[in-house]
Amino acid sequence: MGGSSYANICPTQFPIAIKFNYYIGSIIKFVIFGYLTPSNNYLMRSINVIMLVAFTSLLSCSKPNNNQEQPGDKPNDKPSEITYTTTASIGIDGGKLTDVTIQVDIPQGTFSKSQTMELKKSTEGSAFGEYESSTFYEVKGIPANFSKPIKVTITPASGSPDNLLMTVMEDKYSPSLRQLVQSSSFVSATKSGSSYVCDLNPYSVTGTLRDTTISLKFGLVKNYELLPATKAGSNFKMYAPKEYKPLAFDLRDYLDQIYYTVRDDLQFSYAERTTWPMEVTVKKFPAGKQNVFGYFVMSSWSHNYSNMEFNASLLTSTTEIKATAGHEFLHFAKSLYGTMSTVAMLVSNDPFYWLDEASSVWFEEIACGQPGYNPLTRQGHHLEPLVGVYKGAEQNAEHYGYGMSAFIKYLINTNDNTSLVKMYNLIRNKSVSNPVEAINQSHAKSFEEVYPSFLQDYFSGKIYSDFQSSSLLSNSTETFNIQADTDTIKTIIKDYEALSAQIFRVEFSYAGLTKDDALSIYSSGLSPMLIYQADITGLHYLGKAYDEFIVSDLKDLKDKTAKILVVKPNSSLTKDKQTVEFRVEKGLAIDAVWAKLYVRGSFTGDVISSASVEVPLEVRSDDWPNYPMLKATYSNATKILTASYNGNSLTVNFDLKAKKISGSVSFQNNDVSFVNRTVTATANFSGIPLTEWDGKLLSQYQSTNPKGSVTVLNCEYALTEIEKNTLITPSEVSLWIYFGKRK
Repeated sequence: MGGSSYANICPTQFPIAIKFNYYIGSIIKFVIFGYLTPSNNYLMRSINVIMLVAFTSLLSCSKPNNNQEQPGDKPNDKPSEITYTTTASIGIDGGKLTDVTIQVDIPQGTFSKSQTMELKKSTEGSAFGEYESSTFYEVKGIPANFSKPIKVTITPASGSPDNLLMTVMEDKYSPSLRQLVQSSSFVSATKSGSSYVCDLNPYSVTGTLRDTTISLKFGLVKNYELLPATKAGSNFKMYAPKEYKPLAFDLRDYLDQIYYTVRDDLQFSYAERTTWPMEVTVKKFPAGKQNVFGYFVMSSWSHNYSNMEFNASLLTSTTEIKATAGHEFLHFAKSLYGTMSTVAMLVSNDPFYWLDEASSVWFEEIACGQPGYNPLTRQGHHLEPLVGVYKGAEQNAEHYGYGMSAFIKYLINTNDNTSLVKMYNLIRNKSVSNPVEAINQSHAKSFEEVYPSFLQDYFSGKIYSDFQSSSLLSNSTETFNIQADTDTIKTIIKDYEALSAQIFRVEFSYAGLTKDDALSIYSSGLSPMLIYQADITGLHYLGKAYDEFIVSDLKDLKDKTAKILVVKPNSSLTKDKQTVEFRVEKGLAIDAVWAKLYVRGSFTGDVISSASVEVPLEVRSDDWPNYPMLKATYSNATKILTASYNGNSLTVNFDLKAKKISGSVSFQNNDVSFVNRTVTATANFSGIPLTEWDGKLLSQYQSTNPKGSVTVLNCEYALTEIEKNTLITPSEVSLWIYFGKRK
C-alpha cells in the first residue's frame, strides 16, 4: 500500500520527502496554536531553508519513470489549432488574408493607404455550379487603385482533376438586363504543389481611378478549357465546358461574322477598344437567368475589360443564339459611343436606352441570317409605338424599345444601314439630348413627318409579320356602336401624348342600315387618320385622310359583321388635344339634277346684256315635274354627284356636315329668255348652302345676297353663227341647282 502511494516519487528523494512532510506539518501546528509570531525569527529562517532544500531536491530528478503520463497523453489535452486571417487592415506595408483553401498576399507598396479587407466564402455551386472545383471566395475591400500584382493561392477540393482553371468574378453592368451581374473572366494560374497560384495585375486604365474599393470572387473550375485557335484572326477568346466545345466553336464563328457586319456594313468603329480578342464565357446560368440566352457586360474600368457570357444550356437553339449574339454585340458597339458610365446608368435613366434596345432588337434579324425573322423580344410589345415617344420611354424604356424596333427597321429600310451610326456619332459628340433629336438631325425627314407612314406600313405587316390585327381591335380607345336609327353622330375628344396614336372602333349593329347609308369620319390636327376594315378575313387598309373620310354601304359592313378602325396619330412633338367625329349619312336618294345660270354684265360690242341658260331635258323627276333634268350619279363613298349630256355637264361635291356644295357646271343650250340666242357658259362654285325644302334638296346663289361664291369662267351668246358676244365683266350672277329622283 505504501509502495503504491509513492510509486511516482524519485527513490533518491524519498527521505527528503519524509522530512518535507514533517516540516510542513510543524508549520501548520505553529499556525494553528499561535506559536508563529514575529519574534520567532530563528524559526522563520529555518523554515525558509527547509522549504528551499525540499523544492530543490524535488526538481533535481533527471530520470522520470517510463510509466509517467506526458503532456498530451490525457484525453482532454488538444493539439494547437491553425488560425486564419479572414479580416485585416492592410496598408502600405502589405499583408495577407488566409482561410482554409485560399491565401491572398499583398506585397509591400501595393496599397497607398490602409484598407480593411475581408475574405468571405460563397455559397457552394452559386458561381459555376457543377464545374466548381474549389471553395469560391469573395475578396472584399480591394482598393481600386492597387499598384502591384496581388498573389492569390487556391487549394482545390479533394479529388479534383488536373488542369483546373482559375476564374475571377466581378460585378459588371448588363445593358440588356439593366442591372449588375457577376461576370466571369479567366486568369493565368500556375500549379504549385497541390495549389494554383495567380498574380492579379492592376487594371490598366487611363485617367485617375476613383478612391473606391472593389470586390472580386476567386475560385477554380474543372472540365473547362480555352478553345484553341482553329482559324486565324478570331476576335473572340472563348472559354467553355469541354462537353460544349462544338457548340462553342459555332458560337465563336457567329460572333466573328457579326463583328465584321457591324464594322463593315453598319460602319461602327471599334477604336475605343484597344485590346482584342474579347473574352467570351460559356456557362450554365444560375436560377433566375436560366431562360436568358446571353448578355454583354460593361466594365467600369474600360471597354477593354468588357466581355460577353452565353448560357450553355441554350446553345442548341441556333437561331436564338445567333440573334442574341447580334443583339448583345451591337450593345457593345454602341457602348463605345456612349457618354454615361456604368455607375451613372445604375442611378439615373439613360435617355437613349429605348433607342439602344430598339436597334439591337432590329439587328437580330440580320444576325440570325433569316430575312423575315421576328425577334422573340417583340412579343407582347407590338403596340408600344402608339404609346408616345416620351411617355413610352418614361413608363418602361425597355419595353418601348422592343416595340420600337419596328420603327428602327422602317427608318433603315427607307434610308440606309448607316442610319444608326449617324445617330450614335451625334450621341458621342453630345450634339443631341434624346433619340428624337438624334433621328431628326441624322435624316432628311423628321420623326414627325414619317410617323404616320410608319404606322401605315407597320399595321399592314410590311415591317414585321408578327403584327396581329386583333391587337388593334382589343386596344381601341373608344367605340361607336350604331345600334339604332338615332345613332347618327359621335364626337370624341382625346388628349394625346407627343408622337402617339389612338385607335377608335365603329361597330354596325343596327338592322335598318342600307346600302345607301355612309359613314363620314372627320378629324382635327395635322396628321392624317388611317382607316381600316376588320372582318373575318383580316385587316384591310381602306385609305387615309386629313379631314374627312367616307365609308359607304353600311349594310354590307353590318352583314359581314365588319368593323371600322380609325388610327389617329399625333405627329407633334408636344401633347395635343384632337377630335374625331363620326356621322352616319343617310344615302341621298338622288339621280337627277337641274341647273340654271343667269349672268348680266358687259359683253363685247359695247353691249350691256344678259344670258340665261339651263340644262336641256334628258329626264323628268316627280320631285321637280316642271324642270328639265339630267341623269345624275351620286356616290355615297365620295359624296360627289356627276351628270353629263349633249355638251352640258355638272360636278357637285357635297359637304353634308357643313351642308354646302361646291363644284363646276358647263352649259350649251338655247337662252331661256331669248329665243334666237345660243348660250355657252362655264362656272365654278364653292360653299353654296345646301337646303332642304318640302323633302327635296336644292341650292341657290345670288350675287345680290351672296352665300358662297360663283365664278363665271366664260359666257357668250350667239345671235348667228358669225355674230358672238362674250362676257367681259359680270354685274349680276345667279345659280340654281335642284336635285331629285328621276322617274
